[in-house]
Amino acid sequence: MKKNNNNKHAFMIMARDADINLRMLLKSLDHEDNDIYLHVDAKAGIIDTTGMVEKSSLKVCDRINVNWAAQSQVSAEMLLIKAVISENIEYKYIHLLSGNDLLIVDHDKFHNFFKNTNKQFVDIESIDEKINVRRIKYYFPLQELVGKKHGVLWMLQKVLMYLQIVVGVNRKTSLYNHIAKGANWFSITLNCGIFILNKEKEINKYFSKGQSADELFLQTILINSEYKNDIINNNQRYTKWNKGENSPEILTMNDLKSIEESNKLIARKFDYKVSSNIMKKLTETGVD
Repeated sequence: MKKNNNNKHAFMIMARDADINLRMLLKSLDHEDNDIYLHVDAKAGIIDTTGMVEKSSLKVCDRINVNWAAQSQVSAEMLLIKAVISENIEYKYIHLLSGNDLLIVDHDKFHNFFKNTNKQFVDIESIDEKINVRRIKYYFPLQELVGKKHGVLWMLQKVLMYLQIVVGVNRKTSLYNHIAKGANWFSITLNCGIFILNKEKEINKYFSKGQSADELFLQTILINSEYKNDIINNNQRYTKWNKGENSPEILTMNDLKSIEESNKLIARKFDYKVSSNIMKKLTETGVD
């Protein structure tokens, strides 16, 4: 029996550490209608979440080691979705955030935005781009170790990929009419989250050992499903990119005006070492 409170939202956070950046994010989210589900990379060791929130419910999920562009990213997301669904609460929306995000509007504005919609706010950057099809067509068994480094293991994995091309490996990408890629941060309805969780075996079969599959699996599953017409290609995140970079720019006070004019709900990426002033301002006042 579901606990019926359709005003509540579930925020799933994937954080690298329980640091000041996470504390500032939790401060921005702290509200009686916001339940928080937290995954902190197991590599961070023992964490203490005491006093991080006052009004929200905060649950720390089972923790695993998470590595860049690797299967563990997908696994951590699925752990969070599973934790949300297992609570049996009728959430209005579930949101995936990084530990370097901040809510940039007040809670009333945030909740009102989702009050009369059932759309899926998912970023879709490209569809059927050759490089992205390749990332799940072949296996990348060393990605957990490779990370962002272009060293010996990266070269070895590239050789393994070309060997797979030669012998004709194809992980049945024809199962999907389209392969879609986008940022892995999203806001989706509870029913959509349940739909994704019910696809877990399929996700493990066709996206496991992929490369950057965390940017492919949810978009691809949804665009090939009955949810395709419900997708709004705008995940309501403000992000600033430098062309050719793998990670977004760190936001500072110089970005405040752009954030205020963005009409977005959440922003990333913040780092307290250089973003302290803007983080303090946003968590104290939000964007009017």
